Amino acid sequence: MKNRMDLSANHLASGVCALSSVLSPWQAKILSGNQAYQAQIFLRARDEYQVALTLATGILDEFLLCQKDSVVMNAIEHSLPAVVVSAHNLADTFIALDQPNRACQQLIAIHLKIHATYLEYNNELAPIVLHHLHKTRQELIHFATRYPHLPELIHQINEAMQVTHLHSRVLH
Repeated sequence: MKNRMDLSANHLASGVCALSSVLSPWQAKILSGNQAYQAQIFLRARDEYQVALTLATGILDEFLLCQKDSVVMNAIEHSLPAVVVSAHNLADTFIALDQPNRACQQLIAIHLKIHATYLEYNNELAPIVLHHLHKTRQELIHFATRYPHLPELIHQINEAMQVTHLHSRVLH
């Protein structure tokens, strides 16, 4: 029994190292995007965050296809927030570029993706996914309160929240 536990710990440790390696290109793009954003070089930040989102989404999608052992669950726990962070940073950059329509679409898209992940993997991933679904919902609510003068965007947010209804409310 002891050997089996040691093997499992080694498997987990090697999985964590591999995950760190897999996420390092994403992290580099996020850091580069953050630097560009801080320097108000918003087009570069947008491009870096878009690449980061593509990388993180690809990583998450790959892990979602795997059998859910402890290493894969740990990878999902790390890659899911990477997707959310990338999407939210990209939305913030669209706001900085005075493109609230694109920001709204980005926030809705990530919310719908997280909700779809919840529907598909509810039994295995519910606590992890629900946490991030709540975050994406809060970002939508925050966006709606920031842009009440754009009723067409509020309407789109309401539609997305109704589609993803768990216990949502309609915004006015």
